[in-house]
Amino acid sequence: MDRQRNETARLDHESKSTIPMTLSKWFIEDDAAYLFTRAIFYKVQEEILASCLKMQIKHVSEEIDGVTHMEIRDVRVKDKLFKVSLKLTNIWFDFRQTVDKAGVHMDRLDYVHKTIKQLNTDLGDDDVNIVEFTKKDHMEAMVGQKPS
Repeated sequence: MDRQRNETARLDHESKSTIPMTLSKWFIEDDAAYLFTRAIFYKVQEEILASCLKMQIKHVSEEIDGVTHMEIRDVRVKDKLFKVSLKLTNIWFDFRQTVDKAGVHMDRLDYVHKTIKQLNTDLGDDDVNIVEFTKKDHMEAMVGQKPS
């Protein structure tokens, strides 16, 4: 029981004293990072990102007084770019969970770092396999074409 109480106290302290890294610039994700415990936040974050990837911008109006209106519809984008985006989101989610589990324990952080370095070595130096996924690529997955 003491060990469980200590673990609960540690997780509570970690959730209250630090804010997890967000992946988007959406205010709702920032609010979730502030309001929820770490474990709940990651579940909410996954839902936020998944829901945004299922929407498509149909029309963007001209900016008037600093405001741009967008007409959005709910769709399922089934192209390769969407799958890459979702895969990258899942990888970042898993990576952040791993680093969070390591916490501030140097031995755990050293283990995570060593494992990442080994993965990097295993993947090799072949630049052909490196894929850059930019904000324009993300917009293309949502809109259907690259913004200019």
